[in-house]
Amino acid sequence: AGLFSAVNSTFIVGMQPNPGDTTNVLLLHLIQISANGTNSVPDISALSSSTGFSSSTVWMQTLAYASLAFSVLAAFGAVLGKQWLNSYKSVRGRGSLEERGIERQMKLDGVKYFRLQTILQAFLMLLQMSLLLFGLSLSANIWAKQTTISSIIICTTAFGILFYVGTILVSVLRPDSPFQTP
Repeated sequence: AGLFSAVNSTFIVGMQPNPGDTTNVLLLHLIQISANGTNSVPDISALSSSTGFSSSTVWMQTLAYASLAFSVLAAFGAVLGKQWLNSYKSVRGRGSLEERGIERQMKLDGVKYFRLQTILQAFLMLLQMSLLLFGLSLSANIWAKQTTISSIIICTTAFGILFYVGTILVSVLRPDSPFQTP
């Protein structure tokens, strides 16, 4: 989850508009003013602003940021889950075998009562949702730039979604299948 968050962050940074484009246009206008004199002042009102994004860009970035948030939460959940399982595994008391057995049974009862397995599976679901959002955001971003390349990404994302749905269907139809997904 941590590595995926790093990849997702890099993708988000790459989606940001390049402020160098506006700077280059302004420099070109300054050169034109220098060459042609102050009588030919170009209109700079049409320059793109860093605050004016198209609605498609906003949606692509919203998906990417949601993906990043889910992956960071999944990484955080993985760390918490590891701590919780280490706490469960540890033996705190130094009593008799019977006392340690009672403590172990108490921990097991707590794991069942507080549904630790369900909580840990929720963290996995966050990572799966993050991956889906990332695929959608990447597909939309590349589609806006190059439709031929995006078709490969869209097909790969669609295959991943179909495979995931297929394994869920198999696990629902066949409880003995090894493809149990939370």
